Amino acid sequence: MSERAPYHLTGPALISFSGGRSSRYMLKQILDAHGGTLPDDVKVAFANTGREFPETLDFVAETAERYGVHIAWLEYDPASEHRTAVVSHNSASRNGEPFALRRDVRHRAPARRPRGAARIRWRER
Repeated sequence: MSERAPYHLTGPALISFSGGRSSRYMLKQILDAHGGTLPDDVKVAFANTGREFPETLDFVAETAERYGVHIAWLEYDPASEHRTAVVSHNSASRNGEPFALRRDVRHRAPARRPRGAARIRWRER
C-alpha cells in the first residue's frame, strides 16, 4: 500500500468482510485498484456468528456474485481444524449456534466490552 494508491494491496493479505455497506465499499475500492480482480494472495473472509440478519447474509452472497469475488464464509466450530468451519450462504448458521458454542466453550460471551474506537463510542453513551 502506498500513499498514492491506498487501496492497492501487496499480499499476502486477508480482507475481513463484515457484511455491511462500508465493507462492500472498501472491497470495491480494492478491486478497482487492482483492475477488477484481486491478486491470488489476497483473500476475503466473512465471519458468521449465526446472529446476523438474513439480509446481511444475502448481502454478503450478493456482493460476491456482483463483483466476482470468492468470499470465504467462516464460523466458529470447536470440533473443526483451527476451530473454524467453512460454510456457505446455504449452510451458514442462522440461529446463533457459533456464538453460543464459543460462549459455552469460553464460559463468557465474545468481546464482552467493545475494543478500540468502538470502546470509546461505548463509553460516551
